[in-house]
Amino acid sequence: MSNAQTPDLEETIRAAVLAIARRSNPTIAEVQSAQRLTGELGLKSLDLAQLVASLEMELAIDPFAELVAITSVRTVADLYDAYRRCLAGEAPAPSAGVAAGASRAEARRQAALRRLARPRPEAPPAGASSALRGGPRS
Repeated sequence: MSNAQTPDLEETIRAAVLAIARRSNPTIAEVQSAQRLTGELGLKSLDLAQLVASLEMELAIDPFAELVAITSVRTVADLYDAYRRCLAGEAPAPSAGVAAGASRAEARRQAALRRLARPRPEAPPAGASSALRGGPRS
C-alpha cells in the first residue's frame, strides 16, 4: 500500500468511528487515534459490530476474518492498524489456540493415514463356501 493511501484509510476509519460514536453521544467533535473505542468513545458491542460491517462494506475487506482478532482492537489506532495490515497483505500470525488446533488437525490426519495404511483382511475368493466366509453351514 502506498503512503498516499494511508491518510485516506485513516480518515475513512475516523469518519466511520465518529459517525457511530455520535449516535450515542452527539457532542463528540472528533476522534483521536489513542481514544478507546469502548471507553472514551462509549461504543457498545452492537456499535462495534455496526462499525466493522460499515467499514467492510466501504473498504471491501475484513481483517477480522483471519488476520486480526477483534478482541485485540481497543483503540482507534488499533482499528486502523488492523485495516492497514489487511490492505498490506500481511499473513495472520498463528496464535497459541490456532497452533494447538493445527497440531490436533495434523494428529488426526496422521491417525487417518495410519488407519489407511493398515493391512486389511483379504476377502475370500468369489466362489468360496459360506464356511470359509464365516457364515452358517448348511
